[in-house]
Amino acid sequence: MDGGSRARRLWDGARRLPRGGVIAVAAGFLLHLSLGIMYTYGNLTTYLTSYLHVRLGLSVDYGDTMWIGAVQSICQGPGVLLGSVCCRRFGPRLTILAGSVLCSVGMALTCLTVQTSFATTTLSYGLMSGVGIGLAYTSPLMVGYQWFPHNRGVVSGVVVGGYGLGSIILTSVQTSYLNPENVSPEDDGFFHDDALLDRVPSLFLIQGAICAALQLCGVLGVRRPPPGHGEKLSEETEVKSDAPGAKDAGDSLPEKLGIAEDPEEDDPKAWRKHLLTIQTLQLLLGFVMNAYGMGTVNSFWKAFGQTFIKDDHFLAMVGIGSSVFNMLGRMVWGLVCDAWGYKPTMVAITGLLGALLFTFPSTSLASQGMFLVWMWSIFFCVSGTFSVVVTGTAATFGSQHAGHIYGVIFLTSALCSPLVSYAAEVVLEQWGFAEVYLVGGSLVCIGLAATLTFKSRGNVKDEPPAAEAEVSAL
Repeated sequence: MDGGSRARRLWDGARRLPRGGVIAVAAGFLLHLSLGIMYTYGNLTTYLTSYLHVRLGLSVDYGDTMWIGAVQSICQGPGVLLGSVCCRRFGPRLTILAGSVLCSVGMALTCLTVQTSFATTTLSYGLMSGVGIGLAYTSPLMVGYQWFPHNRGVVSGVVVGGYGLGSIILTSVQTSYLNPENVSPEDDGFFHDDALLDRVPSLFLIQGAICAALQLCGVLGVRRPPPGHGEKLSEETEVKSDAPGAKDAGDSLPEKLGIAEDPEEDDPKAWRKHLLTIQTLQLLLGFVMNAYGMGTVNSFWKAFGQTFIKDDHFLAMVGIGSSVFNMLGRMVWGLVCDAWGYKPTMVAITGLLGALLFTFPSTSLASQGMFLVWMWSIFFCVSGTFSVVVTGTAATFGSQHAGHIYGVIFLTSALCSPLVSYAAEVVLEQWGFAEVYLVGGSLVCIGLAATLTFKSRGNVKDEPPAAEAEVSAL
């Protein structure tokens, strides 16, 4: 087949995509751009901690302010589970609206709370925005699965790709607005420049406005498919399966995605039984351990880098590039998951992540370039966890139950976060950054063992239930 014929086939395929589904996935991507503010905390913490320590005179350091980011992560867990319940009961648009308001208002309120105390800053930036991020997180994914039930890996990769890419915008804003002169921190590790510190409170108003604008796109664009969309897709699939050679080519896709008959799929309470399966535990361990690896890097990467790199703009570039690879990783690993299936993809992600974390401390003995390459590689690998695990959950248990089960996985990860944060703080105070990353790599190996022993429970069908159309107007 020549290039022109291949291009025409791609164009014809793109034209057949449902317009509402494309808009919903694109709106979900924009929404997740704003939710990705979580990944800016590694860059923000150096400015925020300096403001609290120098301007307010509080006896806090990077180990203490790590808890602000930890609270944000903790609160995402119940937010994700609550968002899944609210999406089914009230519809995706109202759920996204509620989460967006909490996220943006919490961000803007930090303009005032950061001038007051460490505790109030934790409440606004950590608790309010964390719950809001979690509440809005899963709705665009579940809606995307309903529009494109046979391309869940692609949907996951595109939507949560925004979650990874969003920190590019906000990291650039943070550094260019707060530190345009590339001022370096003092020997105590904190910024003392008055002009820089004066701008810290107003930064949160800017971040809140950017988030609100992106979230409005999500509220307006994420809609469920019309009634009969699932039946139409099934008819098209049957027609294609009658074509010569289609049977052999198509058999592998349902096996990888997990599309078949399951008598429990139509039972809305069946997800509770699925929580007690070994597959849920294995999915959970893979997610939690990789999330901890991400947490150690996201919380401390800039503070670690500043111990041997005295160039704030270079470190900002590292953070921006990490956001790019965070986004690319979610999309690439989502595509790989559609082709390979959950287990092989997750094994590759976890194995690479463990190796990178074990060797990350050695970057302090080498060049800035090695630090940059390791950072970008870590974010490229670990970001795949967030598109692959949710896809694996849907493939294992069906999209009707995936939101609730993934919400429980996310919640469990959040509940473990305080213990992990405390352990990281103790390790950092007693030994140093190198040991923090070595512990992180060891925990990732536990997730690797759980993934290597993963066995699918069997295939499930995945057609959007007709009952979900009753609130599609939302």
